[in-house]
Amino acid sequence: MSRTQYPKTERNTRTCSFEIVSTLAEQSKGAILRRTTVAVCPYSDCGISTPKGYIAAEAQAGRMGHILYCVIYRDQWQEYTKAGKPKARLTTRRGFRAATPEDDNTDYIRQRMAELNDPWQRNNILPNEPVPKGNDKSPHNYGMTFWRDMFNLRQQLAHGYCVQAFRALVDADKEAGVLDDARKAAYCYIAMAFDKLLNRNSILVRWTPLTQTVNVTFASHDFGVKWIYAEMSITVEGLGLEWAAKDIGNCINELVKERVS
Repeated sequence: MSRTQYPKTERNTRTCSFEIVSTLAEQSKGAILRRTTVAVCPYSDCGISTPKGYIAAEAQAGRMGHILYCVIYRDQWQEYTKAGKPKARLTTRRGFRAATPEDDNTDYIRQRMAELNDPWQRNNILPNEPVPKGNDKSPHNYGMTFWRDMFNLRQQLAHGYCVQAFRALVDADKEAGVLDDARKAAYCYIAMAFDKLLNRNSILVRWTPLTQTVNVTFASHDFGVKWIYAEMSITVEGLGLEWAAKDIGNCINELVKERVS
């Protein structure tokens, strides 16, 4: 849980900072009223609520941004038996801490995306197709008019690099003349792993406190906006893309065993 701190500065320059708390009583109230799209200013000397439709209008104008407020970390250490022998498995502990300025790499991400935007659009690296207007109006209401808008810039950059690497591997195999059926099948499984990762790394993904994991984009039958979303770090060893690939591999092994038996 987190509590929002509100420094007393000029109204037009106010920003929020966060701290980690351990009880529900210490937790700040949400800024979005339950079951509505009306936001309430969290400052005690303000408390003004937005008119209906204001947040959607700001999002459509490109003025609804993102702020990192919490980082999840994992400690790992070696424990020993009473006899002094190291235990077979390392002991791990997951914790939470408030974000620091050093965690925010937004400026670098924006610079890299500005450099890569044109070549990536020409090569169709990111999904630039428009989101069709249908029964679910949420994407268009909140500025997600293209499929790529369902990912923040950091996610777009990470996923774009994955697509580049995937295509480079396929092209290298083609040039070497080794792209046989077995390699083609392997690339299909890698693509499945990447799809699995995308499903868990968008701005439409919730954090699940009960299981301490990120949920999936398609947890419900819509593209409802998430006022607070969780983001995976896809390059951490054993997590992210490596986890997705391992999970797909386990599924394939189970299918093969079932077919053989």
